[in-house]
Amino acid sequence: MFNYTIGIEYKSNGSTEFDRKAARAIIIKNNKILVLASDNDEVKLPGGGLDENETFIDALNREVLEETGYTVLKNKEFGIIDTYGKSKTDQTKVFSMQSKYYLVEISDIKNETNFQGYEITQNFNPIWISIEEAIKTNETAYSKNIYNDIAERELLVFKEIMKYMSR
Repeated sequence: MFNYTIGIEYKSNGSTEFDRKAARAIIIKNNKILVLASDNDEVKLPGGGLDENETFIDALNREVLEETGYTVLKNKEFGIIDTYGKSKTDQTKVFSMQSKYYLVEISDIKNETNFQGYEITQNFNPIWISIEEAIKTNETAYSKNIYNDIAERELLVFKEIMKYMSR
């Protein structure tokens, strides 16, 4: 199980922190992973923030169904990334997010997706790609914009997935 921290330099500056927790799915089938492509030229794993009174597993199940159309059958915790950075709404404050990643088995039946908000405006689309393609896509996205925290975060996870798949 991996554990990374991104942006630790922001953690201890004394500002109020906005805390968010998220559950994210690693879905592997036939040597490909299921990711969400978007207009941002990056790919990310399905998942998202916990709603009020929701557990990580509740959020994982809900987000996978909403973003991919698949139902989660089994899950196993795979790793954690804690991310810190300046809040996009108030630069004097720190935003922190803990993302828990789970290896997930899904049903064979695919339902309709149910994207919301920015997922619609950024044209999110679930696609199956090789882990090498996922890494290359996010390395390119990150090299064009080093402030792309999603590409940076997911790149760390994709490299862990590659290690796992090569065992």
